[in-house]
Amino acid sequence: MPSGIVAIIIGIQPILTTALATLYIGESLNLRKAAGLLVGFIGVGVVVLGKYGLDLNADGGLDWFYLGLCVVSLIAISVGVFYQKKFCNQSHLLTATMMQYVAAAIATGMFAFLFGETWQVDWTPVFFLALSWQVFGLSIGAVVLLMAIIRVGEAGRVSSMFYLVPPLVVVEAHFLFGETLGMLSIVGMLLCIIGVYYVIDLPRR
Repeated sequence: MPSGIVAIIIGIQPILTTALATLYIGESLNLRKAAGLLVGFIGVGVVVLGKYGLDLNADGGLDWFYLGLCVVSLIAISVGVFYQKKFCNQSHLLTATMMQYVAAAIATGMFAFLFGETWQVDWTPVFFLALSWQVFGLSIGAVVLLMAIIRVGEAGRVSSMFYLVPPLVVVEAHFLFGETLGMLSIVGMLLCIIGVYYVIDLPRR
């Protein structure tokens, strides 16, 4: 499944979340916010085009099963942000996070059993560091922070920050792995930043 296609599909998430929040929560949607969402999405596309291209034959070609999984993940995270804002806005952050991961662990364990996964783990230092980052940096830190931001801000505005993920990945790859940072990717990054700025609509003094 081409990475660029995946990034673009997931890039629809802020737009879908904003639509849900506007229709069912009554969040505002003005021209500035709509333009920011559009510019941010275009920015993601430009970053992807500059970094990965859109060759449908890359990474094994376009598989409709995995494409469907991408769409399911898009709907899941969009509905999740909307649900968190509408129904769980006052829930305890750590308790809510724990409940999510307990449910996820049960579901993951069932699939692991069905697909014959084993408990054998090669505990190398690199694996331990990577696992620690996944658990504490992402699963706990990033998710709790996301839920905290959702509590104090509009769901659509919070979701727009997902537009910054592809640009940050490209920048990290440049500095950590020496990958080329092309002009097209830089232009896409600027578009993403501008789009998020317009969506967030920072208060003026």
